[in-house]
Amino acid sequence: MRVIAADALELWLESAPAVALWLARQIGKVVSGGVRDLEAFWEEWSLSTKPPMTTDVVIGGRTENVKEIHRWLSQPPGVLEVQGDSPDEAFAFLYAAIMSLSATDSARALSRCVILEDIGQFRECVQACENLIIAAPARCLEAAGSAVAKGHHVFIAMDATAIDIRGGLRLSRPHREAFEKALRASGFSETEAQHRTRESGRSIPVLRRQLSLSDAVRLPTWAKLDSAQLLLTVLLAGAWDDGREGDRHVIETLSGLTYDSFAGKLEAVISVDDSPLRHVGNVWTLKAPLDAWFLLASHLDAQFLKRFRQSINAVLTETDPKYDLPPDKRWAASLYGKTSRYSEWLRRGLVESLTLFAVYGDRAAHNAGGVAFQGLADAVVNDTLGAADTWQAWASLKDVTPLLAEAAEPVNNFETLTVSI
Repeated sequence: MRVIAADALELWLESAPAVALWLARQIGKVVSGGVRDLEAFWEEWSLSTKPPMTTDVVIGGRTENVKEIHRWLSQPPGVLEVQGDSPDEAFAFLYAAIMSLSATDSARALSRCVILEDIGQFRECVQACENLIIAAPARCLEAAGSAVAKGHHVFIAMDATAIDIRGGLRLSRPHREAFEKALRASGFSETEAQHRTRESGRSIPVLRRQLSLSDAVRLPTWAKLDSAQLLLTVLLAGAWDDGREGDRHVIETLSGLTYDSFAGKLEAVISVDDSPLRHVGNVWTLKAPLDAWFLLASHLDAQFLKRFRQSINAVLTETDPKYDLPPDKRWAASLYGKTSRYSEWLRRGLVESLTLFAVYGDRAAHNAGGVAFQGLADAVVNDTLGAADTWQAWASLKDVTPLLAEAAEPVNNFETLTVSI
């Protein structure tokens, strides 16, 4: 006979909410769909593929990223913003990093770790519990400070298109050799592992979609021809602010539609299951640009590429009007009406799309009228840097210069830079 002190059990479960969630599932209690323990997330996420995803595949040799998460866990409560190819990759990476700790430390961390889907549940949990590791999407970021003040560690999974994650962690691309090794360990032959590595671009969300048990996940409705044609504009723009006149004009150029007509069509896409879009306030973004690229890029044609080059040249060759002001007034440029026609969202989105052309252009090459995608990227970089003939023009490019360097072949980039200087 065993006697369980219910009062002591209740107190213990209050101190380990992740365990309480696990126990609730075991005894058939209904748990809010927006609150999960990290182990439950991992089980659902990893078992949706064949073969199941493993922690070694998710880590993929990114040991420095793992160490950063370990350091964060060992320090006093704080916020860690993590950006992967999708928010779910960030959550999966957190689980994999915790599981790489010692058995005792990983069990202790998992007992404290919950995933919260919305800010209301986030605030309730912060008030009701102590000493948690709270994992949440970016929309909960505004409440993170109060959670830290109450002694919680807060892990924020940022969107792949987030622009500014000061002090955060951008997950690097999995290392090829470690990624292939992990795939072989999960059951793939050497040839299959090499194929999967190449076809996924070493992107965890792309690999997971390709290995999904569901046909609807492998090829969602929005990736089929009619919707894909509409979403190509989003793929090329990456993100934009529909409160900016310049952004709206670029979307009209890329789509060939009036902005209101285009936005109306997008509303139908954003409501479907597994939609690739996110619309918050005035800003439209892709949830996982690389995942969308692998599904949509084959529909790109020469006409879309022509409009893309026209649009990105117009955006990147604009000199920021704030440089018309004296240095001591530039911080207040908006008060003087000296703001760019184009948002930072669009500028970065276009250049990130250019980088995808350069790295993964083979995905669209067969339908693009013989366009060499690396050549297109080089041409855009040449046009942009070649037009920068003043210090103000160069200063206007500082936010995208690293991405332009990534998109262009090194020798062409150096030659253009030399000529411009």
